[in-house]
Amino acid sequence: MDKLDLDLFKMGYFIVYKNNLGGFIGEAIEETQRHVGFDKKDSRFVHVECSGGGPRSVNIRHPKSTAIDIRDAHAGRYIKLVKFKAYDDAPEKDRFKVAYNSALLCNLPYDWLGVLKFRLRFLSNKKTLPFCSEGCLWSLQGVFKGALGVDPPNCMPADFLNLDWFEVVWEGFIPGAPKKKSPWKILGINRTPGGTKLKHGIMITKTF
Repeated sequence: MDKLDLDLFKMGYFIVYKNNLGGFIGEAIEETQRHVGFDKKDSRFVHVECSGGGPRSVNIRHPKSTAIDIRDAHAGRYIKLVKFKAYDDAPEKDRFKVAYNSALLCNLPYDWLGVLKFRLRFLSNKKTLPFCSEGCLWSLQGVFKGALGVDPPNCMPADFLNLDWFEVVWEGFIPGAPKKKSPWKILGINRTPGGTKLKHGIMITKTF
């Protein structure tokens, strides 16, 4: 397997992340993708980001979207770097526009309802709040109308592995040791010696 070559990561390409580190959120997305018809292999990929070129990307996650260095934020994860096939016949500026659209999503709060809607169809997510695959497809459709043939709120990470639309440029592990992610942090909760402090400052007094 070839080593990670950041020169392959172009603005507007997409990075699709495998659920190789586990976690209850990733496992829920994986199960849902299998349920709606993705094969077992593609369903394992549960997160997607738009590349800003080199190590940079926009990570749409809780609590808000941020610009990251994938070497720091995603060390140890298995990825597929994919290129939207229509880029081959489009001016280079269109690819740059896709990356620019993705950058516009930085600092927006994460759409938990949008993720839960995959399981609980009666929920409606706020159109101003993105989740990862929704934000990526919104960025792409802002330049390439109708791309992927699905509306952004209904898009899943595995949609970015559809070989009718995408070409795999590289796949493999991002070097480094993975960071442990506390489920409390994911839910916006800070553990303290005296109890659990919610992000709005409410303290639940309990000894852990």
